[in-house]
Amino acid sequence: MAYTLMGQATIEGHLTKWDRSSSISDIFKTKNYSLPVPNGIWADDTWKGKNQWEWKVVQQNYVKLGAKYNKPTTKKFFHIEVSGITIKIEKTSFKAGTVKSKQAGGRSETKMQEDASMHIMAHALTKRGKAWSSMAKFLEDDDVDALLETYYPMGAATSEKKWNEWRETYYKQSVKILSITKIKDEKWTKFSRDEGFMQWITDLVRKRFKITAKDTWNPADIWLINNEVKTMKYIEDTIGEVGTVEQLNTAMRNLFNLNLTPEFSVMGISLKKISGGAASWQVYNMTDADGNRVANSFSPEDTLYPITRITMGLHMTKTQGSTDEMIQVYSEVYLGDRSKGDNIKIQVGRHAIGSGNMKFEGSSPGQAAKLGKCPVNTAAKIFNTYSIQHERNYRSFPQTEAEFMLKRNDYKRMLEVLKNQPVVTFSDPRTGDTLDVAGALSNLQAQFNIKDDPGRANTKCQQIDLLSRMFSQGMTKKKRERIWTDIALHGQKIGDEYGPFGKLY
Repeated sequence: MAYTLMGQATIEGHLTKWDRSSSISDIFKTKNYSLPVPNGIWADDTWKGKNQWEWKVVQQNYVKLGAKYNKPTTKKFFHIEVSGITIKIEKTSFKAGTVKSKQAGGRSETKMQEDASMHIMAHALTKRGKAWSSMAKFLEDDDVDALLETYYPMGAATSEKKWNEWRETYYKQSVKILSITKIKDEKWTKFSRDEGFMQWITDLVRKRFKITAKDTWNPADIWLINNEVKTMKYIEDTIGEVGTVEQLNTAMRNLFNLNLTPEFSVMGISLKKISGGAASWQVYNMTDADGNRVANSFSPEDTLYPITRITMGLHMTKTQGSTDEMIQVYSEVYLGDRSKGDNIKIQVGRHAIGSGNMKFEGSSPGQAAKLGKCPVNTAAKIFNTYSIQHERNYRSFPQTEAEFMLKRNDYKRMLEVLKNQPVVTFSDPRTGDTLDVAGALSNLQAQFNIKDDPGRANTKCQQIDLLSRMFSQGMTKKKRERIWTDIALHGQKIGDEYGPFGKLY
């Protein structure tokens, strides 16, 4: 049972799938009555018009509904009957206004999106075997309709627009997967996102190699498996009792390269929302037994992204919900060829309010999902390789105005270095590149006195220090490009130290 529908529109939309003659609008509002928290109801989205329908409601709604239908509210639940439908009303601690599905039974929107992708893909590969001629035909497929209703029903997304975009994504994903001969012709027996192979491989890398987050080794969201038992045994036999991550990666590459182990195999797939006209497919981290890059596998060693611009937010800008003016937290490094759609934006900064060390996260303007964070230890190694001596600890940078004033001339020098670089802009989205060094210093000093987020100025000092070192003596354009390319690739878990996977995007 999954409580994911929230609010009148989505709940009534679900009802009409099973009973168009019934109306439960009186539950939500009448002439002299309305619910205190309109979005504080979560309904079971697996209900199919039979038996009772179970709802969870916040305390304010529970009391109001009890009074309306003359039901005692001292117990945890009561029943009402509206338009011939029996509804169990239960008190809940779910928090209204948060992501509805995550609060309601553990099914986050991401989980629902990926579950739907996996099950529709399984249907396409194991039952249908051929692509639909159009998206209209795809949506008319009764099996697809049932899978959508189970795993990504109307109301599961934060908006109807997003829900429709994901239905289109599922269609494009399936069409692409069915066009890849190796995937289409394999006898897949299992598909896993949470349980089965996913849980097994997550436990294995945690226990054997102390990798607490599986995604830091392999970003696959789902796994396609042919003969799960033999696949697991092959991996265990390959790594042995004292195996290494390198041996695990070798086993996974052999299994991913389906013709090497024809009786059993596994393929990890990273799923992305499809934003273009058709889905694309790319294989990563695949080499043969001799360590050579296999055909059609992405080649990180041959990839070097040019730095197209570096924007530094040094203006004071108002942020939502604040009356103070503040410097934006992130600086951004833009890489790649935008004319080809091959561009990446690396955000350099903290990922939470308060003081913290630098983090590096990539995104692509053409993709809805983030590309991933480069591990901070890995970023430090990259910087050290190219003699970038940037202090990682935020406590080594000014945390008060007084501390900043002691180093003001140092930051003036760093800002002058950056300001003289054609690729760097002190950016304000409202006015463009109009800020000079003196103005940047003044804003930075003032930021230390903003009470709601004093760590923001500390963050900006770290960014200035790091980025200015990128233009120090002896640091060539090619070295800068290599540094940020490697950070972008590690953020996506691309490199032979990571497990092989395919990206469907």
